[in-house]
Amino acid sequence: MASLDASPLATNPVLKKTKSGKAKKVDERADRRAAVAFAKEEHKRKQRRERKEIAAAKLRDRRKAAMEKADAALENARREHEEKSAKIEKDRKAIKRRREMEQARWQKVKRLLEEKLRKASL
Repeated sequence: MASLDASPLATNPVLKKTKSGKAKKVDERADRRAAVAFAKEEHKRKQRRERKEIAAAKLRDRRKAAMEKADAALENARREHEEKSAKIEKDRKAIKRRREMEQARWQKVKRLLEEKLRKASL
């Protein structure tokens, strides 16, 4: 039986300290290098993410500007259409008035000529 006073490292060969001071120093150096490499890679990822965000913002701005430009062009075309439609409607009303006036003039002339014709035939 193992003694209660004995160290677990001394009795268990798996738990024994296997690293020497030199190996520990190498491991610390490797840990530092790994930490530096990780920090560099993290910084690169952050820069890539920021570049993507900037590119996405520029794309959104370009799309927004294109939409605003298209909307302004649509509004200008709509206004131009309404102005032309209003002018056509105004011209149509004027033509209708001219037609009615011509019709009235014709009825008057026709009536007078028919009267002359009737008087001449008597």
